[in-house]
Amino acid sequence: MGNSQSFNVNAPLLPCNPPVAAVDPRFIAQRETTLLLKEKIMSFSGDDFSIKEVQTGQPYFKVDGRSFSLRQKKQFLDAYGLPVFNMKKQLLKLVSTQNVYKADSSDEKLFVIESRFTLMKPKIFAVFNDLVTGEQCEVGLKGNWIARQCVLFVDRGRRGKDNQQVIGYIHSEWAEARNLLFDKQTYFLRIAPGVDMALMVAITVALDEKAHDSQNSI
Repeated sequence: MGNSQSFNVNAPLLPCNPPVAAVDPRFIAQRETTLLLKEKIMSFSGDDFSIKEVQTGQPYFKVDGRSFSLRQKKQFLDAYGLPVFNMKKQLLKLVSTQNVYKADSSDEKLFVIESRFTLMKPKIFAVFNDLVTGEQCEVGLKGNWIARQCVLFVDRGRRGKDNQQVIGYIHSEWAEARNLLFDKQTYFLRIAPGVDMALMVAITVALDEKAHDSQNSI
């Protein structure tokens, strides 16, 4: 993949074949899709997102943090307001960890997202058994947070860098006025065909929370 600072967020995305899913195969993108994630300015928790497709304005997901406390747990809903999955931050860990659970079960874990920031270069990984093929996969994120640009890739079978496929890009309009005044972020998430959009949204929200934590610790 080369240097994580040199990628182009507008580069074409090839279809992921076979598809990859960690949350639910019904959320697999049928075509390249760009989602817009916006933190709500008037949010009690600071963790509410609205998530829509850029091209059509169609709503896809909502992240509802108001039902829970202390920024530790978030509920992800689909466009109809039905629960999709829950994400809970694990406390007292040296590495920032988010546990992702099935929406209808507080105990059944889907996967774990681990994230680090080193010199403003985020590294985030989620390991899971693919719901399509059954093989173990790793989806990772690397990037340059100063430029507000990240790339996402999948490693099927965790075979190493030679088997990684780019499946998405994230960029943020960091200079936007609303971001500077209210410390709220707007993210553009490009997703390749054949990729679980719910998984990609979870990783993007984990990136946002890790970025907030890193900024607050400075």
